[in-house]
Amino acid sequence: MGGRVLAFFACELDTYENMAELGHLDHSSFDLVENSSWLESLPVREDFDKDIYQHYRLFTYDDVYNIIAVSYKFEADV
Repeated sequence: MGGRVLAFFACELDTYENMAELGHLDHSSFDLVENSSWLESLPVREDFDKDIYQHYRLFTYDDVYNIIAVSYKFEADV
């Protein structure tokens, strides 16, 4: 994944599911998180335009990745 990453958080799946205030986790394996409280609460530098960043969430078999970035490019070897 790439595209000017501002923040990144990874967590083991079962632990992530037990965290408070996550909302619904019944989405797809890759989601754009709308109205992200995490993105809104990031204390970024004044010269950063937070409006161009998006919050993406990727679920794998064992882990969950939350990424704040401008864009994404996903490549997988199958």
